[in-house]
Amino acid sequence: MPVLDGYEGTRQIRHQEQELTIGQIQTHTKIIALIASAFIEQRRTTLEVDCDGFLSKPFLYQEILRILSQYLQVEYIYEPNPVSKVANSFSKASDFIFEPAASAIMPIE
Repeated sequence: MPVLDGYEGTRQIRHQEQELTIGQIQTHTKIIALIASAFIEQRRTTLEVDCDGFLSKPFLYQEILRILSQYLQVEYIYEPNPVSKVANSFSKASDFIFEPAASAIMPIE
């Protein structure tokens, strides 16, 4: 972050929450830190500034979903990917007919 780091940002959010609690409004923003290192010291610092949880890089997509589910009490409903249904419907490579319009939706990578 250009002005302050995530630790200081978390401290400021928690400080503002304490001020609001004094005025009878109770809030608790869920803060999940995304840290670039798996070192124990960074994990400890993350928890000391009162982050609710953390993920270390590199992380998997499923880990983000798991931690969001854990802290936000959300549940994901998975549906089959329609693209994989189409891909699996061909019994062999020769069954596929290439259409130039199909490549227009493909990412360059």
